[in-house]
Amino acid sequence: MGFDCEQCHATPESVTTEGHLFDRTPGRVEVTFDSGLSPNGEYDAGSRTCSALYCHGDGQSDNGTIQADARPRGCGDCHASVTSGPNGWPMLSAAHATHLQEGITCRSCHAQVVGDAGAGQDPEVIDPGRHINGRPDVMVDEEGIAVVGFGWSVAGRCDGVCHSETHSNRGWAASHHPPGWAAPERHGQAAKLNEKTDPSGGKSCNDVRCHGEELRGGASGVLGCDNCHDGGHAPGWRTDCTYCHGGAESPDGAPPRDIDGALTRTSYPPHTSHVSTGDHHGAYDCAECHLTPTDATSPGHMFDETPGKAEVDFRAGLSAGGSWTGQQCNQLYCHGNGRGSNGTVQVTARSIPCTGCHANQSSSEAGWRQLSGQHRKHINERLACSECHGQVVSSTLSGGNPTIVDAQLHVDGVLQLQLPVGMSRTNGRCAGRCHNEGHESERW
Repeated sequence: MGFDCEQCHATPESVTTEGHLFDRTPGRVEVTFDSGLSPNGEYDAGSRTCSALYCHGDGQSDNGTIQADARPRGCGDCHASVTSGPNGWPMLSAAHATHLQEGITCRSCHAQVVGDAGAGQDPEVIDPGRHINGRPDVMVDEEGIAVVGFGWSVAGRCDGVCHSETHSNRGWAASHHPPGWAAPERHGQAAKLNEKTDPSGGKSCNDVRCHGEELRGGASGVLGCDNCHDGGHAPGWRTDCTYCHGGAESPDGAPPRDIDGALTRTSYPPHTSHVSTGDHHGAYDCAECHLTPTDATSPGHMFDETPGKAEVDFRAGLSAGGSWTGQQCNQLYCHGNGRGSNGTVQVTARSIPCTGCHANQSSSEAGWRQLSGQHRKHINERLACSECHGQVVSSTLSGGNPTIVDAQLHVDGVLQLQLPVGMSRTNGRCAGRCHNEGHESERW
């Protein structure tokens, strides 16, 4: 399109208008953008460069710059285009990136301005008078895409069905999300549950047409979690488990509530007792019951096929053969008798004493027989557990149960043996003198 002189100069009423033919800068034309599309534009005669232009900009603000000797311009020289790809599309306004990711062409919405183009190619301008004119010139190509009762208002809102998607007075410049979505309690909860967050299309956060599979910028180029969190108020959030799973109730990171926002921990109430040091055990890592991801968006973690549900997987913990029914854990080393993966416990179980897992000093003869090796013989001789396990339990009165003195050493998968002075144990055999009895390579 041929631009009028007023785009770059003050147009005089006649050749003799003051400041034109006869002025204080004879033979020199003053550049002034006041009356054109770029009222904030500037011209540097030294470098022969125009700046702060609407023309040669991205179409969203006065940010264009160009030199007088610049080569002919293409679409991508001023704004992102079809050929810019997912990395460039977010530079376009509002929902352009989403539409281009879905394969919708420029002509689909600007049929009066640009023509058809081959797949992945930039279109040609067919009406220069409608290009770089300060208006969006929206006209939907009804033959190119599925349109049913579709309309575009001057207020920038879409109505009807277009590209097989329903638009209900949706603002072009507005987000796909409802008002107030930026609040953490709104989008944060939905992200953790991977809920369907788009009220018109029912898409989830990691839909390929939204933020992409891993929200690392998105397959569509739409900004992901890191744009605000990692570079903003929560650096390192991806590897900070408590960022999504809590920590207010326990600094160890046990969820103070379910990730759906419930005030009570209904999915697994004993989380805190497991990840905190208790009377009977140390603080267990998440890996005991779950596969620990590299970060929050690792495949199978935050965004997977079972949104809002934590998969239980014991393979990396002490109970590699364990199973979970939804209400009960089975085949556990934990909660077992210490001799194999034979423990079972329900989610509603109360605090469990020593005898809840294995026989103890207060158990009967029948119970002592369930213990390994010569435990029964030693307990019958009224020897306390602390005689051989003093690092773990305290001494007790005859017949009483001991107290755990170092929870980190209990239920840890390691035999913590501290024999009396003068005793040794090699290959499961004891040597030396203990409880007034000599041991000569006696098998345990």
